[in-house]
Amino acid sequence: MAVPATFSSPYFFLTIPAPPSSSSANRQMKLGIFGNKCKFTVTSTILPVFKVYARAGVPSKIDEHAVVDQKSPVETQKNRDWAKFLHQLPGSTSLFGAIQKAAEKQLKLVDPFPFGEIVDGGPIFCQNYNIRSYDLGPNRTASMQTLTNFIQETSLNHLRIRGLLSDGFGSTPEMAKRNLIWVITKFHVVVDRYPSWGETVELDSWVGTNGKNSAHTNCIFRNCKTGEILARSSSLSVMMNKKTRKLSKFPEEFREETKSFVLQCDPLLDENSMKLSKFDEKNMDHVRTGLSPIWNDLDVNQHVSHIKYTGWMLQSVPESILKSLELGAITLEFRRECGLDSVLQSSTSVVDGATDDGSCGADGFKCAHVLRLESGAVVAKGWTQWRPSYANNTPASGECKK
Repeated sequence: MAVPATFSSPYFFLTIPAPPSSSSANRQMKLGIFGNKCKFTVTSTILPVFKVYARAGVPSKIDEHAVVDQKSPVETQKNRDWAKFLHQLPGSTSLFGAIQKAAEKQLKLVDPFPFGEIVDGGPIFCQNYNIRSYDLGPNRTASMQTLTNFIQETSLNHLRIRGLLSDGFGSTPEMAKRNLIWVITKFHVVVDRYPSWGETVELDSWVGTNGKNSAHTNCIFRNCKTGEILARSSSLSVMMNKKTRKLSKFPEEFREETKSFVLQCDPLLDENSMKLSKFDEKNMDHVRTGLSPIWNDLDVNQHVSHIKYTGWMLQSVPESILKSLELGAITLEFRRECGLDSVLQSSTSVVDGATDDGSCGADGFKCAHVLRLESGAVVAKGWTQWRPSYANNTPASGECKK
């Protein structure tokens, strides 16, 4: 029985199974490559079937010497016989040439720093993200959830690349020794423009402290081609014991292991802008009940992510606002955890920006939000700022309009 041969390129390889034992002629053979199918007729007793798979191997050339697995002299000879047969097929030269050109083009697009990089050995960490189709919301731009996911991913990769990502979700080695994890208490994001499909976003991030037992993570989103600032964020975090679920002071050993990159500075966004004004949280205009987490809402610390809380809050926003406006800024303050058995209700009130007839003013709406357990205990509070949607004017593929 013939041993299958594998022809590799940086991103694609062809798997050819052993030829069937029965002979036939004038059969149609389908070749699936890059999502396209073409038919051609082969008159031969050997009728292999081609399949294309994604792979990350990167041999420099596609030929019978560079791409086959040389496990033994016998297998090598059989693989070379397959290679000789393939090169005799109609269109084989253009096919392999197309694969090689595609591979070379893709190599130029590969991010040499898949987990980001530290800028000039300093405190700033930088990572790039391509906006994919699944990052888009109904406005045809990246959603707030996409941006918050990028912020979380960048924060973790920052610790990873500095060699401080240990057991737990973002815990350093000294934190892991004490069963400590990070918990976000406040979160503030201001969006100037949401990136669109195909745009490459550069995210600069740094960590600072301005108190004894809290740290703030700061991020700036930029268009990678033009440098245009797209969004800014600051979040305050504290440490919590994973077992007792009680807050903890920062261990001195933690300060020592992070002193090389944690700055003594204020948050990027004004701390006053993260403070919530008082509002009548007992008489809200719009209420959504019966919300509860599912298993996949938990992170690796068995903790419901702050990103999920954001989504619950926005579920009580009137549909008329969601369809006609876009979210320009959000401020959240987290009060307590919720578990898989929790049932919550989300409440929203428009507190500023509405005209006498209830329509949107020139500066949009400002809304207040409360997320509470059905027992009445407040889980989180927040403010959102809504503005006219600029999605139709958003540049695509990383290009900025003049």
